[in-house]
Amino acid sequence: MKNKIKFELLTSELFILGIFTVLVNDFYLKYEFSNIITGKLSDFGGLFIFPFFLAVFFPNQIVKIYFSTGFFFIFWKFQISDGFINWISQSLNLAFYRTVDSSDLIALSVLPLSYQYFKKKYEENKKSFFLVNSLIGSLCVFTILADSQPRQEIAVKIKSKQIYQMPMSKADLYKKLNINNIGGEIEELEGAINFSFDIPEYNAIATAITRITEDSKGNVFIKVDSITDITVRGKLILGIKNSDLEGAKKMTKNRLESLFKQNCIDELLRKGFLKSDTFWADTKY
Repeated sequence: MKNKIKFELLTSELFILGIFTVLVNDFYLKYEFSNIITGKLSDFGGLFIFPFFLAVFFPNQIVKIYFSTGFFFIFWKFQISDGFINWISQSLNLAFYRTVDSSDLIALSVLPLSYQYFKKKYEENKKSFFLVNSLIGSLCVFTILADSQPRQEIAVKIKSKQIYQMPMSKADLYKKLNINNIGGEIEELEGAINFSFDIPEYNAIATAITRITEDSKGNVFIKVDSITDITVRGKLILGIKNSDLEGAKKMTKNRLESLFKQNCIDELLRKGFLKSDTFWADTKY
């Protein structure tokens, strides 16, 4: 293998396919179709494109690059790497996430294919276009950095007894909530509404599970049953801040209830839908 850097390798067909496979899987398929295929797809795609990308710049180190990639992937996938992951997360303030699953090691089988594909493409003579090479190279860097989990869920379930009264029917309440998009994506299920609300200090959202009832006078009561499923959102390229993740894990019941009130109940009050004499705590209905 010669030492010449051939940037035109960045336009290789399977390399580009690998980039788009990882991007589509990480930002869409994992969340819409969570299964064993989407769980492994990014590992296969990542192991194909990452050493290929490095080898473009260091073609004389191709063997070392591919072996090092394989060994680091094995290290990353076992609990022995926990200390290293915690250290680098705190040092860089980035929440690195990985699932400890030995079955993921099956993705190592793609490394020989990537290696042979690189060697084959390196021997080919192909025109080089600086702009195209730069765009694809930048996209690859973005893909590698963004592969640290754009969202991460924290499993919590905090019980609540807050109750709010509204002078309208349940049908009117649902209509006004949908029209004004209050509470984000609202899911109605068997007399309940799940409100999504922001946690701005940690770039996160949480879900409030509420029970909706109606009395004989036409008043609706919204009882907050629990607050659950905090999701911390990352920024493109930079990913999730470790400080955001740790802060969201320590959210108190009072703070979460206050944010629900600000995001949902107070918003209804500002729009004139809510009675000024709201109440909560141990009220019965």
